[in-house]
Amino acid sequence: MRNLLFVVCALFLAACETSAPTQLTAAPGLVVFSVLDPAAPEQTVVLMQTRPAVRDTTSRAVLIDDPIVSAGEIPVTGARVVLYGPTGDSAVAIEDRVRRTDHLGAGVYRIWSSGIAATLPAGAYLPVAMGARYSLKVQSTVGAAEATTSVPSNDRNLNVAARTLNRSRDTVLMGESRAQAAGFIYSLRNGNATVGTPQFRRSIERRLVLPAGNEWAFAYVRARFTLGSRYTLTVTAADSSYFAYYSSEGDPFADRSAKTTLRGATGVFGSVLLMYASVVTVTGL
Repeated sequence: MRNLLFVVCALFLAACETSAPTQLTAAPGLVVFSVLDPAAPEQTVVLMQTRPAVRDTTSRAVLIDDPIVSAGEIPVTGARVVLYGPTGDSAVAIEDRVRRTDHLGAGVYRIWSSGIAATLPAGAYLPVAMGARYSLKVQSTVGAAEATTSVPSNDRNLNVAARTLNRSRDTVLMGESRAQAAGFIYSLRNGNATVGTPQFRRSIERRLVLPAGNEWAFAYVRARFTLGSRYTLTVTAADSSYFAYYSSEGDPFADRSAKTTLRGATGVFGSVLLMYASVVTVTGL
């Protein structure tokens, strides 16, 4: 149910909107954004340069095929980006600018985790598995960086079929599981738009929707439910790097420069796992 291209762009846009890469010195530094997902057929690494902190008063239309340049950032091109797997296998990422005939996608590097080997670029294939540990190494003209992540795991599929929801009387519970993760993200979506600020929790809350009270995970958006609307409830497991970088105590404008586990760069290298997704249509409030 996840579209990889949407996930990649959503990650990049969230990073740009809430934590623009900044520095006080004149020399440019390296910024890395990459989040592994075992359900995705491709893994993406976004590389750009740090810049002075400025107030963005423009309204930019970010292009899905060329997100860094169209967002007004400076891409890091021609870098060597290598992802190492738990058994020592590795893959060298291919920059979109190189493989595309229109040369869009500067600073966006890609590794394939599934597909027919004969159709994929040589050396750019590496499966991403739940519970496994991966390392990323980057060498570029503006610096080198490295980091590791342990991909969250879950022992069962918790997704459920679409259903109707009467907020005044219905209960939505997430099934039992033995998930291994640093934290969990509860997000409500209406189409392609996120409703409210996602909630970050260190422990699992299985009570997703209750008819009353406040002890349920999506209580934070109770006022956003509207009659006749269709929503997707998702619960995503996150590794420690992703959770620490993006939670920031709920402050979307928090300085995240001290929260990265990257060595030699700012940004984040982490991993996520979609644990639960359910589509609900509100039939009563």
